[in-house]
Amino acid sequence: MPKVDLERPLNEPAVPAREAASHILRSIAANENEWRGFALHLNLGALGFPEVGYIAIPIRLEIAGEESEPRHQMTFAIHARRSAEVFPVFHGTLGVDSSGPSSSQVWLAGEYELPFGSLGAFFDEAVARKAAAKTLENLLTDLAEAIAARVEKRELALTRYRLFGTGD
Repeated sequence: MPKVDLERPLNEPAVPAREAASHILRSIAANENEWRGFALHLNLGALGFPEVGYIAIPIRLEIAGEESEPRHQMTFAIHARRSAEVFPVFHGTLGVDSSGPSSSQVWLAGEYELPFGSLGAFFDEAVARKAAAKTLENLLTDLAEAIAARVEKRELALTRYRLFGTGD
């Protein structure tokens, strides 16, 4: 099974970024709020077609567990919501590590199982140009942006409370 080990830097402290990552993955798993109908995506250009759109695959995310010590991480599996037998299944872990007092990095590690055995592996390598791995890179980018947005939104709300909630 092909392995994935990706990371993205965040300009957010680790503790609120971990909280945001946990909330986002749980929202995707519950199919709730703005994460309802969440889909993995792949630009057509990655498949050798003109850059005129993308393919979206709605997913079902199942959380297997969450650890906070010694390292924060969430273990989960991703399956296609429809026609799951023709799409890869990803078993992985997402975590946020501190990289400084006000910065961190989000990482995604795991492996994916391609459908149709060696024929599926050949198709992904030769025809699809490693589409499954590129889709997971897009997932991590989306999650990193969502984590940063959630932390910034929370910080703005706290700042507003401190500035305007003083009763003056």
